[in-house]
Amino acid sequence: LAHNVEDRFQNAGDFQVELTKFLYAIYLDFSPRKLSSFITEIFHEEMSEESRKAAQVVAREQQTASINVNEGAKQIEIVHGETPIPTQPSIPTRKTAKTATAIRAGESVTDSGTARERTRRSRWPMTLTALLLLGAGAYAGFRFVPELRFWEKAPETVTKEVTPPPKPAEPPPAPEGAGVINIISDPAGAAILVNGRITGLSTPATVEKLPLNEEITIALSKPDYNDFEQTLILKDTSPQRILTRLVPLRAETGAISVTSTPGGASVLIDGKETGQTTPTTIPNIEVGKKLKMTLALKGYEEFSREVTLAEAKTVPFDAALTVIPPPPKKEETKPPPAKPVETAKPKPEPKKPEAKPTPPTTPPPTETVVTGGSGTIKLASNPSGADVFINAEYRGTTPLTVTVPSGAVSVLVNKEGKSRYSTKVNLRPGETVNLTNIALGELFGEVSITTTPPRATVVFDGQTIPAKTPVTIRRVRTDQQHSLSITLDGFRPWARSFSMEGQTQKSFNVVLEQ
Repeated sequence: LAHNVEDRFQNAGDFQVELTKFLYAIYLDFSPRKLSSFITEIFHEEMSEESRKAAQVVAREQQTASINVNEGAKQIEIVHGETPIPTQPSIPTRKTAKTATAIRAGESVTDSGTARERTRRSRWPMTLTALLLLGAGAYAGFRFVPELRFWEKAPETVTKEVTPPPKPAEPPPAPEGAGVINIISDPAGAAILVNGRITGLSTPATVEKLPLNEEITIALSKPDYNDFEQTLILKDTSPQRILTRLVPLRAETGAISVTSTPGGASVLIDGKETGQTTPTTIPNIEVGKKLKMTLALKGYEEFSREVTLAEAKTVPFDAALTVIPPPPKKEETKPPPAKPVETAKPKPEPKKPEAKPTPPTTPPPTETVVTGGSGTIKLASNPSGADVFINAEYRGTTPLTVTVPSGAVSVLVNKEGKSRYSTKVNLRPGETVNLTNIALGELFGEVSITTTPPRATVVFDGQTIPAKTPVTIRRVRTDQQHSLSITLDGFRPWARSFSMEGQTQKSFNVVLEQ
């Protein structure tokens, strides 16, 4: 109904998708079964009237069939000459009944002559009628019953076995009280797979009879679009919803493997944060497109370089970050020596015998404080072979013993595929610090998020997750801080910062407040 044609729906399919989104947004329990009950309730009177009319039609057909059967019996009697042809379908009176009795007994009737004369008069019409009926029956038999045409050879029929097309695999049967998922995609028409099996449904659709408390993988597939996949666990029978926008396929894509020395640098593409830190791999990079890669790490100068993929493969991107030099120290200026304070000259006293002058006293020498020196740090990790950086300088791999200048020392231990370990040590001259119990955990883990009520929007590390809660986020780095926020219309937003702390599994069960 928009005034401008461009603002209207261009076809009924787009309109149907938006209506379906609206339906599932306000009525999560919608299903074809409930639609049937709703229609029955709304059109109860009309359906009752239709049922009454149908019953009348059936009764009328049965009555007609019984009339035809009775008429057939009369025709048989007429053919065999057992019953006279009635002149009119009137109710027989005593007079007509008496006349019929007289005809059968051969008696004469005053109204129409003797019974013999009447029988003789009616013989020719009866005979003619019988011949006509026999002829019509024979013609109909030979015309419409092929088996009676013995002179014709019936053609042999060849029955060809047709193999029916394979039916799409159905989801595994589920017990009573099964789960329900409403699935909507933009664009619509994506095939729905449950745990790798084709359901025969396409979006938008409702998938029913799903098992509870089990991991279910929902996949959507549509030509010319990237496949969508989400794994979730249904806790109860309340309907869940998956609403996603399918990403069109690109002509050719590659990947960039990003590493830096030291690691842990944030990766930016064309000035935008990717949420990844080195070492990492950035997928789905379009071939032939020029990108500006930037690595940023606190205490180091930014490293930027333009990258263009020439073909669809993984290209390395390595950078050695430069430490930002500390600002020059300001020279300490000593205050000028204070001028001696003049004192009033004492009055001359009478002269006394001269005494020998005493030599002037000199202050005792001051002790000099010795600064600098060095200390020792012993490092060992599990697994071993991890790179060691002392004050951002590469010093070797674990196990390792290093001698470093005393003072504040920054230690970073990094191994590819494992979580990083970093700490700061205040090393005194001649001191030995043992860091021999460093456990390098897995670099990636999983974060599971459920909300009450469900279907909330999740923003993880600044990126909006396309799926709604409950949702599981994979390949989450365990060696850095993460941010999580959850929003749902009509409820207060919820936010939290957290770290995996060497864990590979972390779960949040959030109860939203209205």
